[in-house]
Amino acid sequence: MKEALLTSAAEAYKKGHKDFCTTMCEEGIKLFRFQKEVEEKIPAMKSKLLDKSVNATCRVLLEANELKLAEKFRNDFKIPDKRVARVNKTAASWLTPTLKKDKILIKITGIFTRI
Repeated sequence: MKEALLTSAAEAYKKGHKDFCTTMCEEGIKLFRFQKEVEEKIPAMKSKLLDKSVNATCRVLLEANELKLAEKFRNDFKIPDKRVARVNKTAASWLTPTLKKDKILIKITGIFTRI
C-alpha cells in the first residue's frame, strides 16, 4: 500500500516537473523495498524495519549483527563514514550490559571503533 502511494506521488511530481520531490519519493520507495526484502529474507527482522528512517534501519541491522547487509545498505543509500561510525557507537551502546563494551571492536566499511 505504502509503495503504491509513493509511486503515484512520484508520478504526480514528475508530471509537475518537481525534481526534488520526485527524487525523495523514489528514495522512499527504495528504502521501503529494501526493508521489506530484509524482513522477508531474515525471520528475526520481522516487523523491526518497516517505517524506520535510514539511520534507524542501519542501527537495527548493526544491532542484529548483520554486517554484510549493513554494508550493502550503506553503499545503496550513500551513508557517509562519520555517520556510520556514530550509528556504530549507538548500536553498540544498545548491546546487553553484560558485554564488556571497552573490548568490542565493530568493523564496518574499514572503520574500527573502540567503544
